[in-house]
Amino acid sequence: MTEPKDELSPSPANMPARISRCQHATSTHVPRHWAVIETLDEGSEGTVIADGPHPRRFSKLNRVSLAPTIGVVRRIHPVIAQCVADRRFVMETMTLACGASIKIVGVPILGPYGHVRAVCVWIGEADAALPPVPDVGVLEWDAAVVVAASVAARTLLLGDESVETSLLPDMLSNLDRFESRSDFLALLSLDDPIDEWIGSATRTFSDGTPHRLQIAARADGAGPGRRVRAVVCEVVDGTQTRLTPEMYLRAMRHVPILPGHALAMVDLNAKVIHDWIATDGDPMAGWCHHRPLLHPDDQVRILATCEALLVGSVMTASVRGRIRFDPGDEWIELESRWTRIMEGDQPQALVHIAVIPPLPTSIVDDCPRCRRAADSAA
Repeated sequence: MTEPKDELSPSPANMPARISRCQHATSTHVPRHWAVIETLDEGSEGTVIADGPHPRRFSKLNRVSLAPTIGVVRRIHPVIAQCVADRRFVMETMTLACGASIKIVGVPILGPYGHVRAVCVWIGEADAALPPVPDVGVLEWDAAVVVAASVAARTLLLGDESVETSLLPDMLSNLDRFESRSDFLALLSLDDPIDEWIGSATRTFSDGTPHRLQIAARADGAGPGRRVRAVVCEVVDGTQTRLTPEMYLRAMRHVPILPGHALAMVDLNAKVIHDWIATDGDPMAGWCHHRPLLHPDDQVRILATCEALLVGSVMTASVRGRIRFDPGDEWIELESRWTRIMEGDQPQALVHIAVIPPLPTSIVDDCPRCRRAADSAA
């Protein structure tokens, strides 16, 4: 009778050899594209607004395609937190279950006042070269819609003649198409504002190429203390879809307007001008990027006109007013004709504005943009 053989006791000598090296092909562990995480709300962990070529709408980090496993997602959170806290580039390495070594990179995106309002995240193999960081900009504005913008935001939204601060009409005037404009304006509403918005826009750059932009905004505060912050980035989806300009915007910007006249679009809920149309080279064109000071005696009358149009007690109105752009300037007298043109949650007024002669020769003497416009029109 044959005796059974003794079973081998487990030991390092008779255990199967451990595979110490990942057997996967290079570049198969992670997508190796950038994701843009907005950190506009300092009390939150941030959400995804762009995932490589795909726009996202405040998506949670655990749904980002950048991370192949939930373990990687968990490592992204502290990278983002460190970028925000230290305002610096962060890189961490980790090993996947297959043995591959990867690196997680975070790049902070600073706003015009030095706060980290977004973080660009990239994940790749440990020895992979870091691709160029995408252009991501930050804008911040107050209840008076004076816009402060980072360098990248000025490049993406305001163009070649941008300045550090501008006005909302100047920013929007550069866009060919702007998705959900009425919802965006609800961020600025005085009575019942929304606190977050995300949408897309297109802008034709100076070289004639159209670009698709993703804009995410959050707001807080009320009345004069309300503040809005936004992150803007380009989304390159690789499709051949034509980025055609919006019909309304194209028509408005080609309306023939006499010298000393302008058209303005006013959101009646927010009591702000968001579109300003004047002939290029006319002094009134500069009002798009300079904040006017309204005569105190005229403020009540103009606000009352907005309120009457808002509630629908009148559909048209005529108002005289005085503005200037520096406390030492003479007052410029204006007459305006207001017409309510839209119903719904965000009613609008179209305002025809005319200067009562004499028309000022310039708006702000030390403004390079105004000087160049005047020289080109001469």
